[in-house]
Amino acid sequence: MGPGSVTDSVAIDGLSTSTSAQKRPLQAINESGIVSKPYKPRASRACESCHTRKVRCNVVATSPCTNCQLDNIQCLERERKPHQKRKAGNYGETQNETFSDQPSYAFPATLPELMGPSKYKLPSFIQPLPERLVNNESDMDYIYTRGALSLPDVSLESELVQAYISYIYPYMPSTDLHDLLQVLDHRDGSAGCVSLFLYQAIMFAATAFVENDRLLEAGYTSRKEIRRLYFNKARVLYDFDCEPNRLVVVQCLVLMTYWHDTPDGQKDLWYWQDLALHAAHFIDLQRDPVTMGIDPALCRLRKRLWWSLFMRDRMMALCMRKPSRIWEEDSDMPPLVESDFEIRSLSESSSSISPNCTMMPNTEVQSVLARLCIAQARLCVVVGHILKKQYTSSVLDPSQSAFNES
Repeated sequence: MGPGSVTDSVAIDGLSTSTSAQKRPLQAINESGIVSKPYKPRASRACESCHTRKVRCNVVATSPCTNCQLDNIQCLERERKPHQKRKAGNYGETQNETFSDQPSYAFPATLPELMGPSKYKLPSFIQPLPERLVNNESDMDYIYTRGALSLPDVSLESELVQAYISYIYPYMPSTDLHDLLQVLDHRDGSAGCVSLFLYQAIMFAATAFVENDRLLEAGYTSRKEIRRLYFNKARVLYDFDCEPNRLVVVQCLVLMTYWHDTPDGQKDLWYWQDLALHAAHFIDLQRDPVTMGIDPALCRLRKRLWWSLFMRDRMMALCMRKPSRIWEEDSDMPPLVESDFEIRSLSESSSSISPNCTMMPNTEVQSVLARLCIAQARLCVVVGHILKKQYTSSVLDPSQSAFNES
């Protein structure tokens, strides 16, 4: 037959369609006489693998599809979900929803239904993930397979929390420790929730200080294995923007600077330090919180968090012989004082920490550690002056500047 016959067909990726059944031509000419790109009809169904990868699938024409044959994997045809029909009624009303003045960031009342499959559900004391992630099955499946939704058992968690209290928090008081322990004590969520990102970041940082025997009992072959595992959990949560609160993001990123896998890795501890500093500047963390008119408890937290970031910057620069990232001229944050620390005893009935932890029940020990942290902050200021002199001395002389006009 001739080229204009209605029985001509076009084969696209193994899908044969008749030109008489097409709703629009393969090529179209606009008003300017320019031929547009050929129209490729969309397949009515796709297999599970192609749908997850978001690639074109020809399972309708041949099963298994071409992609699964090339990858030598099982081709499972995916069932399409039926579309919900709208009920006739007022504008903006559907069968299950109505428009309201409720903010978009507020969690709906039917939270268990929002969490989707049971494997994605989190404990009551963990803050739910953002709605945009929960509604994205492919993203949630990736986060789940990377282990970011899994938590350690209670006994290992207690060891990790004790390590965090004993070795990290005294010199990096970037969290509200008492509030965190209250949340962990009430696992039904009655005392509030903790961010999943912050929880995994704390667990990761603490893995460097847990006894080796305890790690072997938990089933890990080496300390590096558990450190990489928990770091990847925190990293996946950061990559998917699972935490909308930037203050919490800074708390997590400064803890992630404890990871240094290979000497030549591009995303080393400086990478996470720079990300933390960027997020801190975005929320003006370097400014005096007293002048911002915010809650006193939040003022103390912001102050401790900024100085934790500052001390980490100076210690990293000193150990790695690199110039520091934070300039004191950009900040008007006052020095730390003992009243900036949350010094109060914890209930003896607390189950979130080991009985061997002697710091939290003893306020005198907390006071001594607070003064040591203040002294470390002052020492880091002096270290910063030395590093600045070491790495910027040649620029201070105008005659040696590269921009000096001859």
